[in-house]
Amino acid sequence: MTYRLGVDVGGTFTDLLLFEAESGSFWRHKT
Repeated sequence: MTYRLGVDVGGTFTDLLLFEAESGSFWRHKT
């Protein structure tokens, strides 16, 4: 399995995105 993690820390919120390449599924969270 291959995962990619993206983090955006600009502005008021922090956004996290975890993408699983084989199935194309992803998980997103905003704090």
